[in-house]
Amino acid sequence: MGVVFYHQERLEDAVLILRKALEIAEEIDSDPQAWIATRSNLGHAYRRLHQWDAALAEFDEVLRQGGKDPAIFCAKGLVLMEQRKPFEAVLVFHEALAISPQDAIATELLNKALEETAICGINGSRIFDEEEDEIEREISLRKDEVLANLAPSKLKGKGKSRSRVVVNEIGAMDVSDGD
Repeated sequence: MGVVFYHQERLEDAVLILRKALEIAEEIDSDPQAWIATRSNLGHAYRRLHQWDAALAEFDEVLRQGGKDPAIFCAKGLVLMEQRKPFEAVLVFHEALAISPQDAIATELLNKALEETAICGINGSRIFDEEEDEIEREISLRKDEVLANLAPSKLKGKGKSRSRVVVNEIGAMDVSDGD
């Protein structure tokens, strides 16, 4: 009945029925592996309701009980992506591909997670949006320092100028205008 409600977009009702089924299964001391599909469906219902932590808990329990299915890893990865945890999602999608290397969905989701980690930090915060201005200021300051150091500081010999350009804190190079 929970699956019927799920397909009818009655997600709250699906959650209630699926949870009740799992409660009864626990009361009668049923084999947990017999209820992997029910727990998986509950995880999907939570995911569609945007109840990320509850969905993760169900998917983790499915995986713990032995439901090593690439689709479960993909569902868990999707939840992690929604939680802005792309690095963790990458790891989960790799687990899906370890089971089924040709899984097109896992491959596509992995690529999206990798793109997100390129845009975001490991913790999911958008590093480019937050630090872009700071990086531009730092580049501008360093450029100004280099240009200031390029101006001739001492004249030596036959009207030739010689100056020292500091490239970074470690080294410097001498520059002259002729030899």
